[in-house]
Amino acid sequence: MEPRTETASAFTPRIGEEGPGAPQLSMWALVALLAGLVSAVAMISPMLWSVAGAALVLCVVVKIYLSHQRGNVGGSQLATIGLALSLVFVTAAPAHQLLRQWNIRQQSAEVGSEWLYYLVRKEPYNAYESKRHVSMRRPLSSQLEWQYTADKNEAQQYSYFLNDPLIKAISLLPPRVQVRHYETEKIETNSEGADIISDVFALTWQGKDDKPESMLVRLEIERKVDPTRVAGLWRILNHEIVSRPT
Repeated sequence: MEPRTETASAFTPRIGEEGPGAPQLSMWALVALLAGLVSAVAMISPMLWSVAGAALVLCVVVKIYLSHQRGNVGGSQLATIGLALSLVFVTAAPAHQLLRQWNIRQQSAEVGSEWLYYLVRKEPYNAYESKRHVSMRRPLSSQLEWQYTADKNEAQQYSYFLNDPLIKAISLLPPRVQVRHYETEKIETNSEGADIISDVFALTWQGKDDKPESMLVRLEIERKVDPTRVAGLWRILNHEIVSRPT
């Protein structure tokens, strides 16, 4: 029987030779992963959407670079995670903003309609009180007018409110007036982080000879975010007649 000869495997390094080592982790893969994480700031404001866009481009470039290295460097999975994150935030941020804008439009339309209905129902005291800052606002009730007369300055401010062209015009309308949200002109965010919505409403009633008449009213409505509450804090800032009865 011939003695068994041990042969070295082609995959086993011989003495004095080094075997194939693991690919070195590419720093660009880490950069791509970090870029994907940073792209989450796009959810804060539309002004930061460009950050997510830049992160997406960077991750694509890194993936192309790593694919051309033919296994000499590692980190492709990290770059893939960064690419996936940046892609998620690039699409999620605009979708979140659109949903937020839609919710604000819906809520401001309800707030504005409710305020105008106070005037239509001949409750100007509730409309006046609704213009106060939320922290200073008193419970809405018919007793407010008595409270206004107790303070000379406040009574004067309330008198100015009653003599406003819009308030006077609505007070002269017939009892049955329909209030309808006409359009949202714009939504802006001020330096304090509050949303300022410009809404136009249509007031319609039966005029002479039972012909419908209407008046357009513009309201500037403020919405502040309160971390302790689910709903925003709303207040009417300004109001004006856009067009007279037609």
